[in-house]
Amino acid sequence: MVGQYFKQLTLILTLTTGLISVPAEVFSAETSEATITAREWIKKAAKQGSPDAQLILGRMYYYGKEIQKDYNAAAVWLEKAAAQGEPTAQYILGLMYYIGRGVERDSSIAALWLKNAAEQEIPEAQLTLGRIYYYGKGVTVNYKSAGIWLEKASAQGIDKAKYLLKRINKRKHPIPRQCGLTRLHNVSGANPSQVTADNGHVSTLASDSVRAPPVKIMCSSEDGRNPAG
Repeated sequence: MVGQYFKQLTLILTLTTGLISVPAEVFSAETSEATITAREWIKKAAKQGSPDAQLILGRMYYYGKEIQKDYNAAAVWLEKAAAQGEPTAQYILGLMYYIGRGVERDSSIAALWLKNAAEQEIPEAQLTLGRIYYYGKGVTVNYKSAGIWLEKASAQGIDKAKYLLKRINKRKHPIPRQCGLTRLHNVSGANPSQVTADNGHVSTLASDSVRAPPVKIMCSSEDGRNPAG
């Protein structure tokens, strides 16, 4: 039976490419033979070089839509479409390289395909590329580049990008937190320059001291946490 999925795909190919002309009976028939026919027309268009058909066929293999799931075959057709500049194919192929599905895992190649897709305004690619730069997966950690791509993804309505953007902004403008209270031991008339800090505790270089009120010691690390742990 030809489902709505296949009818939409074959209609898209008919309207957007001049490489195939799908017979009308493919849209009206409700037989398994018609399903096979539709699939063959998509394969035919893919083999003739249509990036739209290559993307569709790659996704069919990837998701197992009306065809046996095959990640290796999916990678083959998606790479053909990606090489012709098809942005969605570039995004999916980038993910496949990133997780090693259907291809050998390679974070560097993944980043290249994802960047191509991100530059063509695929929001999910922008989010993924931003995360790669943020965590340093296959590339050098780069919060500036991460912020650029996450901003683009966020502007297109990707809420997950906003969370990492907040973390990046905190790194730019850290808010020190209190590391706790400690007591300052000082001598009457002691020179303030003699007061030193050691392992989070404040002491003086003098021996005779009197008990003083507790004082607050502030953290000074980049993200507001105590560098010592």
